Amino acid sequence: MSISNNMLKVIMKSVGCLKMTISGTSMLPIINDGDNIHIEIADIYDVGDILLFYYGNYALAHRLIKKVENVYFCKGDNTFKIEDIEYDQIIGKVVFISSSKYCYPPPPRDKRFYELSWKIGQSYMESGLDYHAVVTTPIFTEYKNNYL
Repeated sequence: MSISNNMLKVIMKSVGCLKMTISGTSMLPIINDGDNIHIEIADIYDVGDILLFYYGNYALAHRLIKKVENVYFCKGDNTFKIEDIEYDQIIGKVVFISSSKYCYPPPPRDKRFYELSWKIGQSYMESGLDYHAVVTTPIFTEYKNNYL
């Protein structure tokens, strides 16, 4: 069953939070396939927050890496593509991640993480979405060695 963005927001406002099971590896090593995320609505979303948002026909949980006026740029920690979204596409932010053994808030990242993540996304777009061109760069090597 498909739930629209507006319906999810209505549910979120009525109960205050939402728990979902993640399918995929775009947020490795922070969120693993099969982990649960606990989402809450916020008035303001900051760089570093992991947001649940609608992007096309998909609900994605990716990290906010940059904000420019009313545009929010998000990217999975383990992906290359940057998604540019607006506030009304955001369902909420991840406040806890739970696995079969642990429950913890999303760990913070340092400023260099966001710089590298943004550069990787830009390189990916500039290369014509060529994954192999990006993974051979010194920027990706630094990112992989320090954050993945």
